[in-house]
Amino acid sequence: MTRACEGGAWGMALLAAFVCEGNGKSLADWLDKRAFAGMEKSTVSANTEGSKGWAAYMAQYRKGLGAVKVLGGI
Repeated sequence: MTRACEGGAWGMALLAAFVCEGNGKSLADWLDKRAFAGMEKSTVSANTEGSKGWAAYMAQYRKGLGAVKVLGGI
């Protein structure tokens, strides 16, 4: 799972493999028993400081959406 953070093309390749060989299993079950079987796993949770930083970022992001709409980007 050391590369699970990469996402993007790697994640799309996993989804394609799941579609081809999932055989009716749930995605979570297939990932656990096929794609990541035998791999060391860890989970990272946000701390209070990180959560506050994300909330501040999203507030600024939302403020900019109005300008994007006016400029025809949305």
